[in-house]
Amino acid sequence: MLGKKAGVGKLIRDMFPKIFIWHCVAHRLELSVHDTMKEVAGVNNFKIFIDKLYAVYSMSPKNKFELRQCAAQIDVQLLSIGKMLDTRWVASSVRTVRAVWQSFAALHKHFVCASQDTFRDSKERAVYSGLAQRLSCRNFISNLAVMFDALQELAELSLELQKRDVTLPAVHRAVSRQMLVFEAMCNEPGPHLKLVNASIVQNNNFAGVELHAGQKSDVPIRPAQFFRSLVNSLKNRMLTVQSSHVSTVGKTNTSPAEYDEIVTWSKMLDPETWPEFPALSGESAASSLFGESEVQSMSERLNVDGRQSIRGFRLFKENGGKRVPPELRPLLLALSTIPVCTAECERGFSQMNLIISPTRNSLLVKTTSCLLFGKLVGPPLARFDPLPYVKSWIAAGRHSADDVNSLACAASNEYDAAYETIWGFL
Repeated sequence: MLGKKAGVGKLIRDMFPKIFIWHCVAHRLELSVHDTMKEVAGVNNFKIFIDKLYAVYSMSPKNKFELRQCAAQIDVQLLSIGKMLDTRWVASSVRTVRAVWQSFAALHKHFVCASQDTFRDSKERAVYSGLAQRLSCRNFISNLAVMFDALQELAELSLELQKRDVTLPAVHRAVSRQMLVFEAMCNEPGPHLKLVNASIVQNNNFAGVELHAGQKSDVPIRPAQFFRSLVNSLKNRMLTVQSSHVSTVGKTNTSPAEYDEIVTWSKMLDPETWPEFPALSGESAASSLFGESEVQSMSERLNVDGRQSIRGFRLFKENGGKRVPPELRPLLLALSTIPVCTAECERGFSQMNLIISPTRNSLLVKTTSCLLFGKLVGPPLARFDPLPYVKSWIAAGRHSADDVNSLACAASNEYDAAYETIWGFL
């Protein structure tokens, strides 16, 4: 839909040249992570193994029961293992990695017990023996620590980008700050990787499980390469107006010039980003024009009165950004109409899937719309006042629940007497 030649965004911009074509920043973050998965060796291999763990326990209640028994024996609290880096937000992936990290000893114990279970056939025992060998590999536990550190940071960033009140300046600061963190993690290991490295150096075990060197198929994730790839993916995907396709050389087919322009506009209206010089106190005539060219460009792009906005911006600078003058409010309102995230729409899709279930799939569009509206923006149950609806129900000629004049339901004395002998025993 965002194709540069015949996409919906391109066709709309041909009709409305001043429109902003913007791709959801939360979805861009997901695309950035998937770009890194394709580029860094070992990440996809790690994901396949995690998906295998999910399949082992999601499709077999017996395996779940045995895992709980193993966890109880070594006093480990289990967490649910799900899929990693699939269609869900990246925040769900960190829960899966945390579950494997916390349940590591219980998983290894269950795999070892299952590989020695004589009630299983030889092929199944060999599968669990291979899982135990893979789990206790030094490369795997190091990969687990690297992914835990990375996904924890990405999950926090994803949740911050999905907030209802998120703005473009806040997104830009959050992404820029996270890129600096990942650049630092290229040379400095994260907290979980530090813990794993210390455990390997001291006694070559983790959570009481002895580790081994592994095989050639146990591909390691190089932390420096992994975090550098994340930085490049975030830069290519996030710091631009459109989220275009990233080629193999890591370059986008769009220029971030328009994105930089919008960020500069937003900074002009944010007192926290203003430089500290005499211009804002009116002591310098030359520097008193600070930000006015950006305000003028912003007003032209958003179809707002430019002169009125400049007058409001001057008053805004005089009071140090403490109070927004009425002349500047139209520009601020117009700028706030640029949505940077569509996570709210995704929440609506999730609620719609809960409303229209396999056993409730014949609802009218109007009924579904009303239920969806009430679910998304309606008050909580504690704030619901049923009295007006009860009054309107009775005023429409219907009977109340305690109406004694209502016709009582006729009791049915007919029944099938085929099981009457059994009823005597019951």
